[in-house]
Amino acid sequence: SESVKKHIITSCNAEELGIILLPHQDMPKKYFVSKKSTSYFHSHKAEPFILYLIEKLMEQPEPILSGNFKADSIVIPFNSVIVVPMWDSERIFGIIIITHAEPYYFSFDKYKFVQSFIQHAALAYTNSMLKEQLRLTAITDYLTKLYLRNHLDKKIDEHLKTERGGSFILLDVDDFKQINDTYGHYVGDKVLIQIANIIKEYTNGNEIAARWGGEEFAIYIPYGNKEYALDIANKIKDKVQENTDPQVTLSIGISSWHGKNASIKQLFNRADEALYQAKAAGKNLIVIN
Repeated sequence: SESVKKHIITSCNAEELGIILLPHQDMPKKYFVSKKSTSYFHSHKAEPFILYLIEKLMEQPEPILSGNFKADSIVIPFNSVIVVPMWDSERIFGIIIITHAEPYYFSFDKYKFVQSFIQHAALAYTNSMLKEQLRLTAITDYLTKLYLRNHLDKKIDEHLKTERGGSFILLDVDDFKQINDTYGHYVGDKVLIQIANIIKEYTNGNEIAARWGGEEFAIYIPYGNKEYALDIANKIKDKVQENTDPQVTLSIGISSWHGKNASIKQLFNRADEALYQAKAAGKNLIVIN
């Protein structure tokens, strides 16, 4: 954060400071440079230096203090370097790199102070991350990673009270019992995950997608009219039919509202009726009510 950056630069009189965050192994990017880092670490010149330090710390995860920094493969404009890994309970999630051009610039006392300060900062950071993780766990479906129905209900209720319009899409997997009976529940769960991922692909940050329950999904589109909702529903329906394995289809009901005095119950009931009509008319259809 800004306060960590300011504190380190002031106390060490550092020339450059890199705050490097390391993602989990299954992510394509090897590292992210925090916006709070100084300009050198945002330049391409810093990349070999950062990668070298990450590799070194993976081999030997200990802090580094050097007054005459040398590495065979890279050239850097610094002699004095402090590198401190940041740990959560299981792994290094980031590194702080502090540099100065002058040789032997950082004293051992400064090095120990920075180490201690960063340990405390890392602890505060991981605590805030854990709180956010717990908050998300409480409102997220464990299987599909979409929101839970109660979170969607709450958000729609808030929107109905303060705004002037929106659309609600209810999606149901056709003949899902047949998938579970034929292939088993493990494959059934995989199909639900495939559908959830397609829904995520076609909804943006303002739209709220949820697992409504069982094989039903729901999307609320604040401010969206029924034409816009129909466009999203069509894209999802077509992609699900083309890209699920084993192949499934969706029946979809859409309701929308504008103006005052809309109720959450009316919105849900109208979408539910439309969904029922889509099922009755032969499935793999969209009905607007």
